[in-house]
Amino acid sequence: MDPRGMAQAMHFLETINDNYWTQNITDWTHLRDDDNPSRLDLVFTRTNSEVDNIRYLAPLGRSKHAVICFTLTVDSRPKEYTSTSSKLNYHKADFDKMRDLFCQVHWEETFSNKSVNEKWSVFTEHYNRAVKVCVPSYKKNAGRFRQSG
Repeated sequence: MDPRGMAQAMHFLETINDNYWTQNITDWTHLRDDDNPSRLDLVFTRTNSEVDNIRYLAPLGRSKHAVICFTLTVDSRPKEYTSTSSKLNYHKADFDKMRDLFCQVHWEETFSNKSVNEKWSVFTEHYNRAVKVCVPSYKKNAGRFRQSG
């Protein structure tokens, strides 16, 4: 494979890994009489549970590609649409006040005798409280932003 093709292949694999996609096809899908079989067909999903009952059938006509049949489970519930939603505006956050709030916490004492998960939980509680106080929100409404609180 030429260097450009290798770079594209690596980018493709990185994208799959970065998005935590699952490749569901495990058998050969391209069978030639005199060549080694290969897997040319891919089915990517977010989770293993989205594809089930994968079957590989004989090629149609003169094709060398297997026919792949599977059950695809899709969440078909409509997403609730709201025209206004509140977002945090970190560009206008009061980071000095947030720093002061963090400095008031006695971290060594707070984290003493706690597991990593307990420490993370305690930290996120303090962080979320600081965000509520120091980071303003805005409402996204039909393409316009309005400052709130």
